[in-house]
Amino acid sequence: MTVSVWTTDVRVEDCLPLEWAELRDLLRVEIKGIKHSMNYRALAAKGWDGKKALYNHRTRTFGIGFLPLIQRYFGKELTLIEKRKPVTYPFKMPVLAGVELRDYQKEAVFSVFENYNGLIEVATNGGKTMCMSGICRCLHTENVLILVHTQELFDQVRASVANFTGEPVGVIMANDVFVHTRIVIGMVQTVAKRIGTMKEVDEFIDKVNVVMVDEAHHAGSATYRRILRKTFATYRIGFSGTIPDIKTMDGMQVREYLGDVLINVKNKELIERGISAKPVMRMLLFRHDIDYDMLKERVRAQLPMDSSVAMMTPWQINRMVVQEVYRAAVEEYIVNNVLRNAQIVSVAVDVHPDRGILITLDRIDHGNILYAALKEKLGDQVAFMWSDSVSRSGELAAFKDGRIRVLIVTSLGDEGLDISRVGCLILASGKKSRRQILQRIGRGLRRKDDDNTVYVYDFYDVDGGNHLEKHSKNRVAIYRAEEFDLSLMCLDVSEGKVILRDALTAGLV
Repeated sequence: MTVSVWTTDVRVEDCLPLEWAELRDLLRVEIKGIKHSMNYRALAAKGWDGKKALYNHRTRTFGIGFLPLIQRYFGKELTLIEKRKPVTYPFKMPVLAGVELRDYQKEAVFSVFENYNGLIEVATNGGKTMCMSGICRCLHTENVLILVHTQELFDQVRASVANFTGEPVGVIMANDVFVHTRIVIGMVQTVAKRIGTMKEVDEFIDKVNVVMVDEAHHAGSATYRRILRKTFATYRIGFSGTIPDIKTMDGMQVREYLGDVLINVKNKELIERGISAKPVMRMLLFRHDIDYDMLKERVRAQLPMDSSVAMMTPWQINRMVVQEVYRAAVEEYIVNNVLRNAQIVSVAVDVHPDRGILITLDRIDHGNILYAALKEKLGDQVAFMWSDSVSRSGELAAFKDGRIRVLIVTSLGDEGLDISRVGCLILASGKKSRRQILQRIGRGLRRKDDDNTVYVYDFYDVDGGNHLEKHSKNRVAIYRAEEFDLSLMCLDVSEGKVILRDALTAGLV
């Protein structure tokens, strides 16, 4: 097989029919959750296997990021016609504002020049922004576009890159566009809207030779991929602490225009080197008395009697019932669970009265419940930040300087938010997403000057082996895979004092 390698796509110039069939099989991936969709069975009866093709059959092209996968598969049978033009870069890593890069950060920077494209997977607190700054300094004459997706990330990355490179940094954001600099940071949604509608943005995009994507696990979305297709950048680099597996649709779409994982630095390495704090994981055993049969009956009784339900198959209706039962279990036994919420308050108020407490959760109504309970005990020492909060920066600053002892955050705290002074982290929501769980734990792993540890509390919800317990088991597997210090505990009140006991020695499991 012979292929031409361009900056955005790879074109198949010549191949045998069998090779083309093998390539198509490699680049066809099952759509996540497709077998649970309403239309799947009808389409499967017509021969569709539920997979999406990530190649263009008409033009015989595929995304540049898939080139390493194709090279591994075809090996010596693959002939490359290189159309990209590499740039000259220094082989000695520059010192950035008096700070020398760590060894894995240097390796990450140089791996980019060797591979053109790739993903830098570095756990939270590993210094991904320093890697970006190193790349900008080495490619000192190239135009660079850095894509971020939140205001907090935008502010952090812009300040860091400007500081370490000593260069002005342009912006593409909703209320400000300035692209007359070599390095520009853009909010991804704004960049997508400005392409094709603003001449100066189009002109800059045409000149970009380096694209970097922060929190690159989002790069599989249509918005990111549209931008990455529009640029002719030779170098395309993504940064994240949690890259989806290549065997999944999310993992393949992330790699389509960025490439394969080049560097993987895990929490364990950062902890052993003293770069990150050591997490002491304590899972609080909590037993639920949930009548799932009753929940199913209630959900079925509340199904809308309209044409959309009437046209569903029994299998589809059952699937919808299962999803609604899970939502009801979360609503009643996590969000509005008085005893479970009381344990969260006890940990924050009584178990660690001398530490900064960060509580992460998913829903605003859950945050309001905990905020009211904590405010009753701590007064103005507690704050709640959510996506629509107008005082987010003030609350964050107050937590950092110690004026607020307990900070409650929704999912806005999952990615990139620099929350220092976290001595105790409470995961209030359960769930099972590896990416989200590790990112939330990462908020507490900033290095501590004195005792370089952070206490992390989670719940082991026991509900007879159903939804909540299965998610708890998934989280335990994640913690063990990360080799965290993990113990199963129970919370008791004795003589007016809140105490922690080991659940195993207490005979509760």
